[in-house]
Amino acid sequence: MIDRTEKWTRERGLYIASFNKSNITTKVYYDLTGFFEYQVKYYGEYDLENDIRLAVLKKFEGYEIKSVIEINNLEKGTYFIKIANTTNIKTVKFLDGRMEVLESFINAGM
Repeated sequence: MIDRTEKWTRERGLYIASFNKSNITTKVYYDLTGFFEYQVKYYGEYDLENDIRLAVLKKFEGYEIKSVIEINNLEKGTYFIKIANTTNIKTVKFLDGRMEVLESFINAGM
């Protein structure tokens, strides 16, 4: 399903184009002269690149991927992947094939 309603805003010296397409929310950031700065995508497990998805699920066996934030400047993509199991919730950063746990919390069942 395509949401054809893009929205433009201006924040902190940047223009931001926001739109939804196929369960992915995208925000594209431009400087005030119109040059691309970076984009941020928000999506779920099955929209994540399969090799990254499988690597995360292999390393964190027993966890489920709950959400993904992808930040891309056309040169490099960084992924912030929220994973959870019955006892823990973690945010994993995936960059250049490496994973790093940025935060870890006890899952209170929320």
